[in-house]
Amino acid sequence: MAKKVYVSDKNLCAAALLCFFLGGFGIHRFYVGKVGTGIIWLLTMGCFGIGVIVDFIMILTGTFTDGAERTIMSESKKIIIQQTKQKNSSSTAMDKLEKLAKLKESNAITEIEYEEKKAKLMEKI
Repeated sequence: MAKKVYVSDKNLCAAALLCFFLGGFGIHRFYVGKVGTGIIWLLTMGCFGIGVIVDFIMILTGTFTDGAERTIMSESKKIIIQQTKQKNSSSTAMDKLEKLAKLKESNAITEIEYEEKKAKLMEKI
C-alpha cells in the first residue's frame, strides 16, 4: 500500500525563492513553520551555507516538509493529487453501485432498499 502523503498549504515556489535569496537568514524555514531551525539558520548563516544548499535541493526535489511534516509541493502536483482522489472516490462509489445492483438482481434486497442505498451513494459522489 502506498504511503499517505499530507500536502502542505505552503507554496513551493515561495519557499524556493526565499531559500535561494534569504536562505542564510533562515527565512524559508520561518515561512514553512520551522521556527526552531529557522533561528539556528539565522544564528549560523544557514549552517555555514551547507544547510541552505541542502534545503534548496530538498525543496526542488519535493522532499522538504513544513513544520507539521506535510510535504511542500507545486500547485500542479496538488491539482493532480486532488483529481486522483476524486477519481478514486467516484470509482469506489461506482463499484458499490454495481454490487448493489447485483444484490437487487439476485433478490437479496428489495427494490425499496435498493433505491434508499442508491440515493445515499449518489449523495457521496
